[in-house]
Amino acid sequence: MLKKLCNRCSKVIEAPLKYCDECVEKHNGESQKAYDNRRKCDIYHAFYQTKEWKSTRDAVLNKYNYIDLYELHINKKIVRANTVHHIIEVREDYDKRLDMDNLFPCSSRTHNKIEKMYRRNREEIQALLRKLLQKGVGG
Repeated sequence: MLKKLCNRCSKVIEAPLKYCDECVEKHNGESQKAYDNRRKCDIYHAFYQTKEWKSTRDAVLNKYNYIDLYELHINKKIVRANTVHHIIEVREDYDKRLDMDNLFPCSSRTHNKIEKMYRRNREEIQALLRKLLQKGVGG
């Protein structure tokens, strides 16, 4: 039987094959994971294009007069909110995607800051955002 090298790891394999069994398994597992991740991203991305989301987002911004609540209560500054942050992220709990108690008005800059803070202590920051939501614009 003719032998050749695996195209990935260079192990000796039988000639008509391109890859050894280990590389085939590894590649198929990685391909499936990549596909699953792309599919999830597509679902979440599609949500942000819906009329339902755009309407809810506008309602949140209107409710808080387009004011970034984080900047208002933490830094005592009036900054225009132009985005809405999910306190519990859509990927974490899809059922809360339109829950007004889960939506926080903020500027793009604050949104980026919140995302960074989530990496350090998600639960603590989520509790802070809920508290700021309760204070609202007048509190």
